[in-house]
Amino acid sequence: DEVIGFSSGAPRQEYTLKHGPVFLVPEAETYAGNPRITERTGGAPQIWSYRADLLSSGPDAQHFTVEPLTAAVRFGDGINGKIPSRGARLLCTYRQVGGSLGNIAAGKINTLIDTLPGISASAVAVYNQYAATGGIDQETLDDMLARGLASLLEPYRAVSDDDFEYLTLRAAPAQVARV
Repeated sequence: DEVIGFSSGAPRQEYTLKHGPVFLVPEAETYAGNPRITERTGGAPQIWSYRADLLSSGPDAQHFTVEPLTAAVRFGDGINGKIPSRGARLLCTYRQVGGSLGNIAAGKINTLIDTLPGISASAVAVYNQYAATGGIDQETLDDMLARGLASLLEPYRAVSDDDFEYLTLRAAPAQVARV
């Protein structure tokens, strides 16, 4: 329940979460691990649901969107998605993608985060038998531009003998002995 701010009552409000990138499953909007926002005013707390976009949200739909890389949370405009009540305290529960920090050694995970219905947390043992690998940090804009420029210089068609040799060796580098 990270406090993301207080509503101004204006349409299209945007807030930035403290810890990004944000884990979400856009194709399964109702997935329990997706972000959730709680609006607290004087009365009962109101729960807002994540949506991939607000295009099909009505004026009273308590929906919001999240940009996973920038961790930007956006609310509706009163036509597509409701506007949070003026002065409401907005809290967000979400999961952060770890990037390279998520590459955790074997045996380091030992805490159950999500309880299982009908099963006592004390009856469950949690551990990671294998190390987590493959997590990478978000690509910087400079890295992306350099990669894009390099891809423009890559040949994708074979015209000369050198082109055929280059593309064949690139397609199967460890399997081709001679081109």
